[in-house]
Amino acid sequence: MRPIIPRDLEPDEHLAARLRMDFDYLSDTERRILHEVCAAEGINEPQLQGHISHPRLPTFLHGMTQLGYLRREGDDYAVGNAFFAGWLRESADWKQKSEISDEATLDMMEGGKRMIKRSAALMRDRKAAGQPPYVLVLGAGATLSSGCRAMRDVVQEVVGHYDLKAFYDILDNLSETERYARLQQFFQEPYPSPGYRHLAELAKIGYFDVIFSTNFDFLLENAFTEVGLKAEDVEVLVNGRESEDYILKALERPTPRIKLLKLHGDLKARNMAFTPKEIFEFGQKVENVLAKYLNGDVVIIGHEMRDDDINRCIRDGGAIWYVHPEEPAVESFIWRAIQVRPSTVISGAPAQFDNFCEMLYKELTGDLSS
Repeated sequence: MRPIIPRDLEPDEHLAARLRMDFDYLSDTERRILHEVCAAEGINEPQLQGHISHPRLPTFLHGMTQLGYLRREGDDYAVGNAFFAGWLRESADWKQKSEISDEATLDMMEGGKRMIKRSAALMRDRKAAGQPPYVLVLGAGATLSSGCRAMRDVVQEVVGHYDLKAFYDILDNLSETERYARLQQFFQEPYPSPGYRHLAELAKIGYFDVIFSTNFDFLLENAFTEVGLKAEDVEVLVNGRESEDYILKALERPTPRIKLLKLHGDLKARNMAFTPKEIFEFGQKVENVLAKYLNGDVVIIGHEMRDDDINRCIRDGGAIWYVHPEEPAVESFIWRAIQVRPSTVISGAPAQFDNFCEMLYKELTGDLSS
């Protein structure tokens, strides 16, 4: 294997867009910290205090380290990873004023961490009491840090500009093979991000059993393999590939314990539901069984809950933990759902997929090394 060269660490346009988004979530003080760390290529807290006189500097440093923006090298701080460091050096607009205040960031750091600690405590309590784990729902927001394309990017690439109606019209007029050939390039991810590996570890040790995903990729399946789970440990079900009766029976079987149901299809199965007609409703049997699970206690990560077929299954019921960088828009479906069910919303940087999964993993396992 050849040595890594600087070009290997240059982010492509999709990763660069994600890094830009991460940078946009930072307050002015956080950006100043990163600027000093970048310039020094390693700097300790007393040295930083000589450049940044903020009374809560230790809190910022701790929070940024927890969220992966920084990492410790002995007593020094460095940028969290080489890709982000390279992007900061080449592309960061250090003069741009942040729209995120320091006060909001500190509140978010402390509030987000408190809520993640609380969710971990509840998960431990359920496990100790022999109760079923939370049902996990994964959306497209979970895939971005692994290099998958955002929906807006896919539409722009296929249509030439952002026009959802034109995109749906194109898909409706393609055969199954034509659609696969046109779209597969957007979902051929290189490897699971750390968040997926943390989720897979948590499933392995019993904190998640039933997982519903609207993603076509194989990130979670690959992460299961990486953490040592074998084919007989996990059953992967694809809506539209398996019959409704088979899905119902598989979800009720005690083994294997871990079940992943891909609600909108699978790249390998060449079954990908995209258009409003395709995600309007599930078959009646699948809808009934989903309603049973989704009206219990659920953790929703990286999903905006705008799919009619899933939303039909969510009624009054158990607790919702909604994890998404953006707060739910007022009067959106998920906003209305959390008004009538016991709910907790985790937003901002702690709700970014990799950050949330890492912090939850550390809380549940006590492993501070990952």
